[in-house]
Amino acid sequence: PAPPLDAAACAANLLRVELNVGDYPGEVTYMIRLENAATSLMEFSPPAGTEVRALLESMQCLDDGAYEVVMQDSYGDGWNGAFVRLSDGRTNATLGTGTMEDGAERVMKFVLPATALDVTECPAGQTLVSAALTTTVWAAEISWTVRTVGELARQQQAAGALVLRQPELFDFQDYQTYTLTFCLPDGSFSLGCLDRYFDGWHGGELTLT
Repeated sequence: PAPPLDAAACAANLLRVELNVGDYPGEVTYMIRLENAATSLMEFSPPAGTEVRALLESMQCLDDGAYEVVMQDSYGDGWNGAFVRLSDGRTNATLGTGTMEDGAERVMKFVLPATALDVTECPAGQTLVSAALTTTVWAAEISWTVRTVGELARQQQAAGALVLRQPELFDFQDYQTYTLTFCLPDGSFSLGCLDRYFDGWHGGELTLT
């Protein structure tokens, strides 16, 4: 394996990638590459013997630019509870999360330097949205998405960015409150509240203001 990254020596963007390996660690891999590139900058697979639901971390020093996280599953049935979280390695601000509900591969795009999900003000033409998620039991099953609808959705989908905010499968803990602020452009949106076990949120609530 590659030696640990010396974060102090990184003069570029320090990216932390956390992987919750889910229920089948041996099937899960991811790689990071420049957007639409044919080769990867790094690849990661859980070591043999990794325990179910283990959380593994890696750090990358990356120049400014557009990138992709390519999530792969060797069995082709999705990640079965696995997910990745991207964050700023210096501030720990969350940049995005992703998983794969089904299939063998999913690509998630991100840009560096990136605006963290938690922000305090928005540029002209955008609105600051605050989200508060309160969990009860079985919190690890739930997730939510904000997606564009209508003409804006078609434009965003063509650009490969239909899902604007997807804090999904964060491995939320029971009886906690999680807050998040982010910017949305002017337009219409749909909110999706999801449960992996298909039995609802058991009294959990999500409030957007």
